[in-house]
Amino acid sequence: MRIGNSHSVEVQFRKDKQLGSFTSPWILRYGLAYRTDTYMPKRPEVFVQENSQLFLDAFEEGRLKRSKLRNVYLTLPIEFQFYLNPKYTEYDGKQYLDVRKKMWKIGAGAYAGINTRSIVKVKYYNENDNFKKYDYTLDDGVNAFLFGGKFSLGYGGVNLFIKKDFTPIFNNKANLPNKNGIQIGIEIANIDF
Repeated sequence: MRIGNSHSVEVQFRKDKQLGSFTSPWILRYGLAYRTDTYMPKRPEVFVQENSQLFLDAFEEGRLKRSKLRNVYLTLPIEFQFYLNPKYTEYDGKQYLDVRKKMWKIGAGAYAGINTRSIVKVKYYNENDNFKKYDYTLDDGVNAFLFGGKFSLGYGGVNLFIKKDFTPIFNNKANLPNKNGIQIGIEIANIDF
């Protein structure tokens, strides 16, 4: 795959729950997430599905502009976070952990999900230099279920994370050299309701 061009985006709707007393530095996060992973093979290769097998092959229908495989998942993430330097606020004579203040935190969690669709998209220029595109839904080659783990380190509202899919993304009907995924990323936006 093309490093730097393959990517993942996730939107979570989650609840944060403090564990223990009002001064406890432990937070439990859980919810529902929409995740989309995009894999772009090195040019001039494209994903091909033939006889229930998924593989990469050289593109020969013209000049390839872009080729990608997009997997879409619904996941259930759960994560425990621990504030390393907890800060408190006082209200009515009692102290409370103030999660709106900037603090260092570490987290560990897991996620499980189902694949809702897998689509191959190809854009190219034909022999007459006319722009063309096609896409199709994969029937085989991608696992229907996903399970993985997450480790994070953050400060304030920004979290750096590493996610490792424990189940392979691609199943035994895929002729690909690497079937497992690892993600390194940043959580950049949180909206409180």
